[in-house]
Amino acid sequence: MRIAGAEGLDPRFELVLVGHSGGVPTFLQVNAPKIGLRERIRAEIRPPKVPRNGPPARTPGGDFVRNPDQSPVLTENPDDPGYLRALDDRIVLITIGLIYECLDKGKGPHQVEFDAVKGKDEKAADFYARLGAEMTAGGFNMAAIEAVDAAIARLGTITSDEILKARALLEGKDKKGPTPPSSSGE
Repeated sequence: MRIAGAEGLDPRFELVLVGHSGGVPTFLQVNAPKIGLRERIRAEIRPPKVPRNGPPARTPGGDFVRNPDQSPVLTENPDDPGYLRALDDRIVLITIGLIYECLDKGKGPHQVEFDAVKGKDEKAADFYARLGAEMTAGGFNMAAIEAVDAAIARLGTITSDEILKARALLEGKDKKGPTPPSSSGE
C-alpha cells in the first residue's frame, strides 16, 4: 500500500512506564493494535457455555419440561460461580493476548522478550495463560497491565484532536506537513 507516494505508514506507538528496575524507570514500547486484532483474539478465546444447572424448566401451565428420557430439562444458570470464574478468566486471557500482540518484541531499547513460544497445535488460551504466568513472574503487576492496556486503547482510537489536525492539514492551515494538491486540478 502507498499513501501519498510513501510505502505505508510509520507505526503508532507509545512508551509506557511499567515500573522500576533497580530504581530506574522501565518503559515498554506499546504499538497500535493491528486491524481486527481484538476480534481475532476474542474468537480464539471462546466464551464459556452457560451451565444448565438451574431450576427445572416449566411450561406456561406449570408442568416440568422433560427430555425424551423423562428427566427434567434444567434452565441455564448464569450465576453459577464456575461459569463466572470462567468469564473472568476469558477477560484476563484476552487482555494478556492484546498486550502480548501490541508490545514491541523487536530489538529496540524498549522491547520485551518472552520465553514462552506458542506451540504449533497449542490453543491460544493455553499460550496466553503461560504468558500471564511469565508476566507475573517477571514482576508485571496490575498497574503495569492497566498502563499498557490504556495505551492500547489510546493507540487503537483516533481522537478528535487528531481528526482536527488532519482536517487542518488537508485544508492547508497547518504548515507542519505537506499541503495536498487541490481537488480542482490547479
